[in-house]
Amino acid sequence: MMEKLLLLCFMLMTSMLNAQSEENIATIYLNNGEVYKGNMVDYRKGEYLVLKRLNGTLDTIPDNDIQRIEQIQMDIKPVKKASVQKRVPQVVQKPAPKKKRKYLFRETGWYNATGFSGFGGRSGSYLKMGIGISTTTGYMFNRMVGIGLGIGKDNYSSRQGEGLFPVYGEVRGYLKKKSNTPFYAIKAGYGMAFANEKFGITQAEGGLMLNPSVGYRFGGDKTGNIYFEMGYKFQKQFIEKTSTFNSDITVVDAIYNRISLSAGIIF
Repeated sequence: MMEKLLLLCFMLMTSMLNAQSEENIATIYLNNGEVYKGNMVDYRKGEYLVLKRLNGTLDTIPDNDIQRIEQIQMDIKPVKKASVQKRVPQVVQKPAPKKKRKYLFRETGWYNATGFSGFGGRSGSYLKMGIGISTTTGYMFNRMVGIGLGIGKDNYSSRQGEGLFPVYGEVRGYLKKKSNTPFYAIKAGYGMAFANEKFGITQAEGGLMLNPSVGYRFGGDKTGNIYFEMGYKFQKQFIEKTSTFNSDITVVDAIYNRISLSAGIIF
């Protein structure tokens, strides 16, 4: 009698354990198309899932490999003739991963960089400011090396008619294959100056122009990326100017050494 009672208790416990395990059955769909079934022992979003397979083995699955999880619950409702078990699948939706902005910057091919500049420096005890605009068109052979030609208009003083028109060659390159990256640029050429009788400038000569700089590009799109740039600008200039009031002659024989700050757009 005791043996039958123990056997009956063992069968009841086994059936209860099986029912409990069936209530927690989960179907795991992986990104590679594989499907696993079993009991979820431990699940940590973003890290891993521990699954006890139906054959009793334990698998640890990285969360990045999981496409979706379907968990089955047992909904048991009593009826007059028999109890009917209805399986209700529940889909556990994983949060959609954030879309990274695609890197589309043209590392090879034609480019144009157009921007405005400000120049600052000292002449004796005075702080001198100037402004400029330039545009450069060139060809990138690879991400690190490109060459181009450019023109611009620079004013190193507030006096009218003393502007320079630099014509230059450029070498530039980008240090990282990223949307936001530092870059270098070296411009060298000749700043042209012209006489202008309207402002009393009877003689004008330009000279060598050199402008090495480093900067930072924001954006990795095909066109329309903003950049900021800081560098050093060297420029020679000679001007002979006659005053329209008293015919006094002013001679400007200058070598400008200026810190340059620029901002613009790369196409």
